[in-house]
Amino acid sequence: LLDSYILGDCFFHIKSIEDESIDLIEFDPPYSIESISSRDPGKASPVIEAFIKESFVNLEKDVFLIALDRILSDFYRVMKPNSWLICWYAAHPWANDIYECLIKKGFLLRRIPAIWNKSLGERDRMRSDSPDNYLGRMHENFYYARKGDAVIRDRTRSDVFNYRTLSQQDRIHPTEKPLSLVQDILKTFTMPGSNILCPFLGSGNTILAAHLEGMTCTGWDLAQEYKDRYTLRVKEMF
Repeated sequence: LLDSYILGDCFFHIKSIEDESIDLIEFDPPYSIESISSRDPGKASPVIEAFIKESFVNLEKDVFLIALDRILSDFYRVMKPNSWLICWYAAHPWANDIYECLIKKGFLLRRIPAIWNKSLGERDRMRSDSPDNYLGRMHENFYYARKGDAVIRDRTRSDVFNYRTLSQQDRIHPTEKPLSLVQDILKTFTMPGSNILCPFLGSGNTILAAHLEGMTCTGWDLAQEYKDRYTLRVKEMF
């Protein structure tokens, strides 16, 4: 579990991954936050503050789309003939760009995403960054794109995943997703024994989720601090 978390740049290291060797890729890259420069630093949320940190790489939109085009080609190469790509994205402004990039590379998908619903009750509240104009957002989206004739393992599953978001003090990484959510996604789409790739590991929860579901996972991240926190979590769990 510790060796599966590799410090390094996924754009470089993915070149060493064998062709057609991966059953599922979970892809959650650090999308550009275009409005950071216009925010009042004193009012930024903890997540936004994390994007500003040196440990969190942030690309301008045009540069990111070039990088995305490049890495999707590598994804298609390393994925097995019938396999899945889970691609998290921010609905605004990325929904159409990400969809078009995936289609261009040969992935099969609908424009309808799956949704992580972070709210488990009407009392839950999420303050909007612009409360005068926009409601607080209590969900995240991901496209589930397939290469070839991949089939969903749990064919009775809906496209809404209900898991309460983690508190800030419980997170290793600012955009960390609950371990149980990642487990649910993995077992929805693929079988025990599958080989999972996570190019942006962050908290490392994808490695742990794969392990708990009888799968293997490897991936990369640039920040030593996140790997150190992941290492402590593994030692506490096992």
